[in-house]
Amino acid sequence: MSDYNINEARNSVIRRAHFIWTADQPIDHGAYFRLVNQEPLRRDDGVNRWFLFRKKFHLPSTPGAGRIKITCDGRYQLFVNNKRVARGPARANPHHMRVDDIDIGDQLSCGENVLAVLVHSPGIDLAWYETTKGAWQPVFGDGGLYADLTAECGDEVVDVLSDASWKCLEATAWRRDAPRAGWGQDFIEDFDATQMPLDWQAINFDDTQWPTAQSMVSRGSPGDNATGRGQHIPFPTLLPREIPHLAEDEVAPARVVWTQAINPRPDLPLDRQLYEELLCNAPKDMFTSVNGLIDAEPGAPIVRTQHDSDAAIMLAFDPYITGHPFIDIEAKGGEIIEVAAAEALPGEFKDEETARNGLKRPNHLAGAHLFRYHARPGCQQFEKFEWTAIRALQINIRNAPNGVTIHKIGVRTTNYPTSFDGAFECSDPLLNDLWRVGRHTARQCMHDAYEDCPGREKRQWVGDGVVHFDIAAAAFGPSAYLLGRQFLCHAAESQRADGLVQMFSPGDHRGDGVIIPDFSLHWIRGVANYWIASGDDDLVSQLFPAVEKALQWFARHVDENCLLADIPFWHFIEWAHIDRRGEAAAINALYAAALQAASQLATVIDYPRAAQRYNEMSLRVANALNQRHWNRQRGAYVDSVNPQTDAQGERISQQTNALMIAFDIAPKNRWQTIVATISDASALKFTAAPPIFTNAASFNEATNIVCANTFYCHFLYEAFAKANRFDLALAHMRDFYRPMLETGATTLWESFEPSASLCHVFSATPVYQLSRRILGVQAVSSAFSKVRIAPQFCDLDWACGAYPTPLGAINIKWRRVNSDVDFALDTPATIEVEITPPAGYKITRQTETQSDNRRFYDIEFC
Repeated sequence: MSDYNINEARNSVIRRAHFIWTADQPIDHGAYFRLVNQEPLRRDDGVNRWFLFRKKFHLPSTPGAGRIKITCDGRYQLFVNNKRVARGPARANPHHMRVDDIDIGDQLSCGENVLAVLVHSPGIDLAWYETTKGAWQPVFGDGGLYADLTAECGDEVVDVLSDASWKCLEATAWRRDAPRAGWGQDFIEDFDATQMPLDWQAINFDDTQWPTAQSMVSRGSPGDNATGRGQHIPFPTLLPREIPHLAEDEVAPARVVWTQAINPRPDLPLDRQLYEELLCNAPKDMFTSVNGLIDAEPGAPIVRTQHDSDAAIMLAFDPYITGHPFIDIEAKGGEIIEVAAAEALPGEFKDEETARNGLKRPNHLAGAHLFRYHARPGCQQFEKFEWTAIRALQINIRNAPNGVTIHKIGVRTTNYPTSFDGAFECSDPLLNDLWRVGRHTARQCMHDAYEDCPGREKRQWVGDGVVHFDIAAAAFGPSAYLLGRQFLCHAAESQRADGLVQMFSPGDHRGDGVIIPDFSLHWIRGVANYWIASGDDDLVSQLFPAVEKALQWFARHVDENCLLADIPFWHFIEWAHIDRRGEAAAINALYAAALQAASQLATVIDYPRAAQRYNEMSLRVANALNQRHWNRQRGAYVDSVNPQTDAQGERISQQTNALMIAFDIAPKNRWQTIVATISDASALKFTAAPPIFTNAASFNEATNIVCANTFYCHFLYEAFAKANRFDLALAHMRDFYRPMLETGATTLWESFEPSASLCHVFSATPVYQLSRRILGVQAVSSAFSKVRIAPQFCDLDWACGAYPTPLGAINIKWRRVNSDVDFALDTPATIEVEITPPAGYKITRQTETQSDNRRFYDIEFC
């Protein structure tokens, strides 16, 4: 568990320093008030800018402690005395800027020291970064660095604050007009090493010719002061970073897949060239000792290009990872190295490709995750600034007729620092592999936020994040809670004036752009799920006003039948063609569940009137769904009802009916009928939902049923489990995940076909489901102070594992013995335990002992 204190992480940072930036960017004090006259909300100082900052300072003795608070508008890398010590900040809405607090005491020394900071200012919204619109931006423009260092040198405390004494130089090594890497992605790094000051992070580097920075403070005239308009500063709200810094490690490639020659196409732009050039067999003298990239054989690899052909190397990483690709080379000068990352090796999952293909970009969703490096003479290293997803790296070498020596190519992995506290194993090897690969999938989608996928987007989608917390809690336990907490706060901080939270945040949602209303309902449920796991009452108090504001938006769309009708905007649910017209059942089921969650949250904060109101509203929605959407002839709930004619639509889906059971809306006497209907393989069909799923068989609304895709499998499995039919969930996992795993996939795909993201967190729901249902652990009271143990054995012979909680792990091991099941359980002694036998079983033996702080149960089910 992180050392971060949840209660302390709520206070604002005490601002002792000023933001600083280049003095070449003018400050326009009057711009803020000209907004009243409808002037643009943003001024344009350029995009894709890179700046180097330095501050030398003297310490009278070796410090006993030293900490720096630091943040920036964009991303930074911090170096102390020529050593990189941090990357940041954690993503945040600019009105809720996070500040990192970093221990750098071990890097400081008596005498001269230097802080050096590389800052990248995108100047444009990205999937994980938001520019400021209005407010202080017209005054200052984009950019800004904040630093506040305190070093304790015996009785003397030395403060180093960002101010106008710092040196600031715009770095011209990065080409500013480079194309972006893809949808919502940053600019491709096209880096010329000859334009970068050598050893600029070192203490003895001469920065006397560098310009000084300017403090980002705007002071007005006496008249401005008289009317309260006297001073502006950027980012007036600074909050402490809630999450730990990311863990990093160095990983070498697993193997060289191929080496080939390239027919160069210099006429193509950077984001297309590598992907569209043709490859051919390489001359014998093009590559020397290339396997040294893998096994460190004697003699570093040397690559030589020819006048009419460049060189290419394909490297495989096993398993799929996330991180910063890097190169370590020795060059003559003028060589060009391109390093491109991808989620899959050529030919790995797609029949139309062969293993000797180069990387491709088949559509706009496939990013150009690469960098281009122009070498200077000598030994040098370069690392991609922004991390990416990596299963394959293609290395292109150009303009190297005299040879370039490659000492190392690898990846500096980056992940949220989790503990592997959860565990699961059973008698079915397929399910074991699924749990393990699912856990790895979830971890690759955890960095400074939850991400839906680390390759295509890196966005923190709200619906995905709610499922992500369930998965992470089962796999990593409380070590993942702070990231889940931050996710919920990010959503609340994004809340629009109408009450809806953005469909992802922070990022390029454009304020009043496209929005998914159903994700606000998932978010409300997510707050309740987080509370039951963590017992964090303070967060409930903090977020409840946003919960109420969101529910007010939905209340304005309720018709005379007490149901939401004709919901506007992007009525998503999931990538499937369900009927969303009129009184759509799926979103109304989510609404009923969100109202029930709000009632629970109101109880937590001692607000009984709200608790009663939301409970009554939830019951009215549930009653209306049961009266209007139940179709007795088909044994299921229809997706929609026309509010004008009361006519039921014909379309039926697993999505709607799974929610009706999962959220306890359908009467229990209907559950087995519903389960039989939505598990009828002869009726089930996947439906087209472009652009993610474009092809599907014909669909007969009178007889067919819409299949759940990977997102709503989370609720489908919940429904099967509630109906005591988790055997159907296991059968579904075996049928649909087995082909995926048999391809050798090391992460789980967004779809059951490799047609979209190849690492998608909601597809890892089996991690949660297997731990939750086969081991049978459910929190009954907050923070797992009371748990219900209700396993479902299904067709398994044995299972064992650990379910992590804030009070410690709950360990379970069970095995069939003839017709009985021996069940061993041990828990922290402070947890109250309720044992519920599976359907068809009863407890014939139960003993309980205690040793130290653990309680042990020996149970026999017959």
